[in-house]
Amino acid sequence: MFALGLLGYRSTLFRRWLSFLLMLGTVCFVVAALARFLAPSLADTSAAIFVLPEIICEVSPLAYRRLEWLTTSWSMAARTYLSLRVSTTAPRCG
Repeated sequence: MFALGLLGYRSTLFRRWLSFLLMLGTVCFVVAALARFLAPSLADTSAAIFVLPEIICEVSPLAYRRLEWLTTSWSMAARTYLSLRVSTTAPRCG
């Protein structure tokens, strides 16, 4: 996932802050896994520390895409409604 975030960060097709969050979530996941493996006594502490950043970093791209889709579909629906309304109320020639 880090490589995907890096590719998104370097390209212009994806928001940079979303790519950064994807890379940050990957780093948090790897550090938490290493902490659980290297120091099992600190597993609960590391889980408590890294769970929130991991959730935020994984959910934010999904939420962004969903909100982007909703705003796009609403604006398209509004434009379609307005164009239909204007075309039906225009006076006919002849």
